Amino acid sequence: MRYAKLQVWPWCCWCGKKLDEATATLEHIIPHARGGGNEAENLTLACEPCNSARGAELIPQFVAA
Repeated sequence: MRYAKLQVWPWCCWCGKKLDEATATLEHIIPHARGGGNEAENLTLACEPCNSARGAELIPQFVAA
């Protein structure tokens, strides 16, 4: 899944950093802790620092911080 998403959009969804196989992490749009699943529609790519910083916050809370 990560490789397929890298072929389409190889940038972090939060900071815009260019990603590759070593730096890309799968980011849940709706976090697991908030009931999000592993469906392709709920996954995007983020760099590890952004993915970790977001944690289980929903998008509006994360971008407002």
